Amino acid sequence: MRPGTDFDLAGKSFSTAIKICTIIGLILMIISGFLYFLGINPFLDLEYVFNHWDKSSHDFWNEVSSRNANPHDWFLLNISKTDSLSIIGIIILTISPLAALISILNKVNKIYLYMTIILIIQLVFSIFKPFL
Repeated sequence: MRPGTDFDLAGKSFSTAIKICTIIGLILMIISGFLYFLGINPFLDLEYVFNHWDKSSHDFWNEVSSRNANPHDWFLLNISKTDSLSIIGIIILTISPLAALISILNKVNKIYLYMTIILIIQLVFSIFKPFL
């Protein structure tokens, strides 16, 4: 923060929540990627993945994993694998705006409180819409 710059409490709380979520998400992705490239407990064999990298995502998934592509269960079923673990970091990065909005609920004026609640509802709906 530059000297003389004045931030309100809600803005500071929002930016802190985004910063914390970003750091945690990136650290998880970097660690899991590093472990994957070292060959520690991978779900997909790294050499096989490189050989099929030029395919469309649907063809790539079918050839590499030998099963139909379903974007909502493969990482949960294989969460102990290092390449699946990186999705946890992506999830944290994805929900960081939601966490930041929740962090400012008790720090905003009444009119902004209603707008923030509407934004939170919209984000929650957007997060769960693919599962419906």
